Amino acid sequence: MISRNDILDAITKCVGYDPVHAPKQSEIIENAWVEHFEAYPSMNRDQLLTAIAEYYRTPHRPFPQPADLSVIVRIRREDDWQRRSSPELQPRPASAEHRAKCMAEIRAIINKQANRWSIPEAL
Repeated sequence: MISRNDILDAITKCVGYDPVHAPKQSEIIENAWVEHFEAYPSMNRDQLLTAIAEYYRTPHRPFPQPADLSVIVRIRREDDWQRRSSPELQPRPASAEHRAKCMAEIRAIINKQANRWSIPEAL
C-alpha cells in the first residue's frame, strides 16, 4: 500500500524531473494523491517510483496526475502477468541442434582469429 510518505517521495521525484511545471507542495495535492492511491491497495512504493521514471521517458503532460501513474503500474503488471502465464513468452532451452550450430559458429570464429594471429612459418 502506498503511504503518505511514499506520495511525498513520488511528488519530489516528479519535481526532480520537471521543476518548472511542478505545483507547489500542498496538503490538498497530497490528500488528492492519497485518495487516488487508496483505490489501489496492492500498489507499492517501488512500483510508483518506477512508473514516474517511465512517465518521463515518453511525451506527456507537464506534470503527472495520479491516474497516469496508476495506469502505468497496471499496464506493467498486466505485461508481467502475461509473460509469466503465456508458454510462448516463456524462455525455453535451446534444442541440441541449435546449441551445436551455435558452438560450431563460435569455434569457426575462434579458429579464424587464431589463424590471423599465428606467426608465419617462414619467419
